[in-house]
Amino acid sequence: MTFDDILKERSNAREDLLSYVSSLDESQLSTQPQGHWSVLETLHHLYLTDELYSAVLQRLVDRAPEASGASAPIALPIDPTAVAIPDDYSGIPAVPGSEPSSEIDLADLLSMLESTQQKTDTVLSRAAGRDLSEARFRHPVRGRLNFYEWLVLITRHEALHTTLMRRHRAPQ
Repeated sequence: MTFDDILKERSNAREDLLSYVSSLDESQLSTQPQGHWSVLETLHHLYLTDELYSAVLQRLVDRAPEASGASAPIALPIDPTAVAIPDDYSGIPAVPGSEPSSEIDLADLLSMLESTQQKTDTVLSRAAGRDLSEARFRHPVRGRLNFYEWLVLITRHEALHTTLMRRHRAPQ
């Protein structure tokens, strides 16, 4: 997997999320399926985790040394088991600080998500020229992840929630 592959996956995950959300009416956005968050709550959770994740990425970029002039690796040091999400995923409790509220409307949530995406884009632009393969930070479930693993996990977290929203709202 290359850095460009991760960025493309990230872009596709966001497009898929926005496409799905735009297909729903107001009732579908706010209805809580049995035992699950509403779409609006899920979007708020994604915003809150994006805020946390953006800070982690920033910290990793700040810690990483300047690259020694060597070109960026073609294949990034990513442990596939560290970023894999099982097909039968049933969820884990939200990280403290990422529990959602249902009191925010869709337009505000979309604006908030755009804001955090821009914040992460700024961090990613600062990542160029840094050796990020050994910059690590502990994830509460996945262990110590390097910058690239964090970026993949962040991307797949969003895609996972889009999949779960579709699954929980599918006709039975």
